[in-house]
Amino acid sequence: MANKKRRKVRQPKKEFELYIIEIDSWEAPYFFGVNFNKDIIDGPFWEHASVKISGKFIQPGKIEEKAVSISVYGDRDITPCLTDPVKYDEYKPKAVGTLTVRGKLRDGSAWFPIDILPVIISMLGAERYRYIAMQGHALYRGHANIRSVSFHQEYDEDDW
Repeated sequence: MANKKRRKVRQPKKEFELYIIEIDSWEAPYFFGVNFNKDIIDGPFWEHASVKISGKFIQPGKIEEKAVSISVYGDRDITPCLTDPVKYDEYKPKAVGTLTVRGKLRDGSAWFPIDILPVIISMLGAERYRYIAMQGHALYRGHANIRSVSFHQEYDEDDW
């Protein structure tokens, strides 16, 4: 009799994941200048406002203790969507950020209304924000779309 091969029972893949990052350090680069490349950006000026945060994963366990860098960008185009949501009812964003964890490459990005960046910077400066929670898709081939990002002062594993 021939040996029958057994099929491995695979666990269902997690659809969504919660990524918790403990903040180690941060910086807030800002650039403002004349727009010389009007093919890419409209208007006479160009700006880049962001907060770059370095830290380590606390959760999920498979990437726990790995270092990560998260860039939070200020975007002026988001504010009108928040102040007049009915006008943008047809707009269906898929994510507010991304996360890549592939080998030594571990970084993430998130886009916020530019108006909130001063609040984030002041809270980081006062050490009131010590953790970032990013909820999104489970990593697939080292990449995940992030659906929500929040900042926290404390982390209690039982609360999450």
